[in-house]
Parts: sequence; C-alpha cells; structure tokens
Amino acid sequence: MATESPAARFVLMALFAGLPMMGGAQTALPRAQPTLPAASPTVQEAARAGTVPGAASRDVVFGGNPPPDFGGHAGPQPLVSPPLPKVEGAVPWDLLGQVKSVPVGRKVVPQFPAAVSGLHRTAVKVVGFMMPLQAGERQTHFLLTATSQTCAFCIPVGPEGIIEVRMKKPVKAGFDALLIAGRLEVLQDDPQGIYYRIRDAESLPLR
Repeated sequence: MATESPAARFVLMALFAGLPMMGGAQTALPRAQPTLPAASPTVQEAARAGTVPGAASRDVVFGGNPPPDFGGHAGPQPLVSPPLPKVEGAVPWDLLGQVKSVPVGRKVVPQFPAAVSGLHRTAVKVVGFMMPLQAGERQTHFLLTATSQTCAFCIPVGPEGIIEVRMKKPVKAGFDALLIAGRLEVLQDDPQGIYYRIRDAESLPLR
C-alpha cells in the first residue's frame, strides 16, 4: 500500500471530516457552493433497478451525463465550474451521487444503490477535475472531482462527487478536465470518509 505524505493525509482528513481549511477572515469571503445535479430519469431508474445505465458488461461501464455548469456565491458574478466534456463509456457523476448518508451508531456511513455497489472493483472511466494532494507539477495521488475549484480554499463538492485517485504514472497537474481509467473501489466504511477510490489509474486522452 502506498505511503501518504503528512500533507496529503491532512488534506484528506480535512476534506472528508469537514474541517475548515482556512480560518479567521477567510470565513467571510464569498464562497461557491456547488452541488451535484439531480440525476436524470434514466439514471434514477437504473439506480432503482440495480443496473448501470447502458452497461454492456460488468467490466466496462458505459453511459455518462456530465454535470452542467455549477456555481453561485455572494458576489455580483457567479463562480461557475466549466462543464465536463461528454465521453462515451464514462461513469456519470449523477449515478455516483445517488449515495445516501445513514447514521449507524455514532457514525454516518454511505448507503449505495445496487447500481453503484455493482461497480466495486470493476474497470471504469471517469471524467473530472484534479484537486492535487502533493507538492510539485506532477501528481500520483489526487482527488478527481465532479466540479472544478472555484476559489483557492473551497472544497468543490461533497464525498459523493469526489474520487481518490492513485496513478500508475505521474500526471501533470492542471485545471483542465481529465479522463481517468482504472479499477473503482466503492468504500463502505473508509476511515477518512472517502466513498470512491481508483487504484492503478491511467490518464487517457480526451477526444
């Protein structure tokens, strides 16, 4: 298992435990509050039926309804995340967003619909934006998010819109959308509060 740097571990804990990344005067600044879009009727029906929309096999997932523009803050101009490109074969974020948070004892754990649980340990492709967890231009460990960061200190979305990514080879950090392929883990009780992880990931060209 790969060793995390202290900085990456702190960022992950802050993201998924709800700790503020900045304090003091920063709390008064306008902040974007994007949320995942409502699932399309096709995705809702698939989640109820326990199937993946358009899936041809258990190993490769098809479909893909990329989120629309997000944003909105206290200022006169909205902070908007650019739309994700449509990619055939990409898992739709609105399907991953069907997870519910359920209290179990003193904890809150994710409850996934059958269509999402069925993706566990399958080969998937997902389009998203990079949130780096390491210093430097090239990243092997980062978060893939449904929306881009709209300010330097904002968490773009909740855990339903975030995938922890472990790359086979480093990929250049940037603000453009990425197409990531790898084996998805759907996590029931991760100690850091993460819902999704992709290991042995590769960056594919967006066409």
